[in-house]
Amino acid sequence: MSHWTDQDDQVGRRKSTRALFRAEVHFSHQGRRCRVSILDISMHGLKIRAIHKLKVGDEFWIKLPGLAALSATVFWARDFVIGCQFAKPLHPAMYEALITGKITEASRNPGRDKTKNDHLIAV
Repeated sequence: MSHWTDQDDQVGRRKSTRALFRAEVHFSHQGRRCRVSILDISMHGLKIRAIHKLKVGDEFWIKLPGLAALSATVFWARDFVIGCQFAKPLHPAMYEALITGKITEASRNPGRDKTKNDHLIAV
């Protein structure tokens, strides 16, 4: 996973350094669930490419790799590219683990057997 960092490129608007971070993640807004692309991330928020247009102030849930779902709010929107602010900032250690690839879904659930329920049949 590659990453870059960029100090505030918009005249002091950013609260923390952002990093390029590419991932397809689960997203939920007003009962609609889908996958969105993360474009970059910081401890305070992220930029995503969504499949639904959102407006400033919209609240949603997003599931980052290896973490529980997080609440976020749309801070700005340009068509389907959305700048978001987390309800609570990521802990610095979690942020570092995400951008360096040290935390993933597999590392969060190392003993999980994905085939465990393969024998169940929907009726």
